[in-house]
Amino acid sequence: MAAIQLLYGEQSWLRLIPANYTAGQTSEIASLGTKIDILRAIKVVPTFAGATSADSSAKWHTNDGANGNKFSVPDVSKNYNIIDGSEISEDDAASTSKFDVSCYLTPAQRLTLKTAYEDGTAVIVSREIGKDSTTQAVAGYEYLLGKIADFKETPQKGPSQFDFSIVGQTTFTIKETTPGTPDVDEADYNTIATGSGNTIQPDNETARTITALTSTDWTRLISGKIVTK
Repeated sequence: MAAIQLLYGEQSWLRLIPANYTAGQTSEIASLGTKIDILRAIKVVPTFAGATSADSSAKWHTNDGANGNKFSVPDVSKNYNIIDGSEISEDDAASTSKFDVSCYLTPAQRLTLKTAYEDGTAVIVSREIGKDSTTQAVAGYEYLLGKIADFKETPQKGPSQFDFSIVGQTTFTIKETTPGTPDVDEADYNTIATGSGNTIQPDNETARTITALTSTDWTRLISGKIVTK
């Protein structure tokens, strides 16, 4: 009987690269730091940001009538930031890309991730999407630029478990010491994180060679979306 082609997950891992901000800035990326390979992940689960439908944010003023009937009129009110007058969107959380991670960490990794979480450091993360059942080969990789959220530790007699999310951000910019020329681009990321010189080897598995990003991928990454290769 021929194999049934489906995507299946096997070994989970996460490669994380913290970014360095421009001095005095909290969102302008000036350079990339050293990669951190989390080889013993329990799961790395992606959530994709979809296009929001026109009706998803509809609100109503509703009153009850007889026989279970309800009568509504549209609620067109808005929520405003009184400091700068901007409108606050209430749908942002539903349209955010993220990776939910459960894993085991070394003491050094725990300290690095905890500090990045507390400081709100930008990180670029990558994972594999699984294997093709017909070839047992890795079917591709995914990448996300975001911040660590909800960092939680569960101490126990066995290996302590850590749970956190990498939540995609849309507010990062890239420093341009020379106007028009970014200080950081996909070439810098590829040098640190992808290709044959940067393989990653999960337990009892063959080494993975993570696919390099293109300039188009980089633009999508900076916009806070998950890149799939």
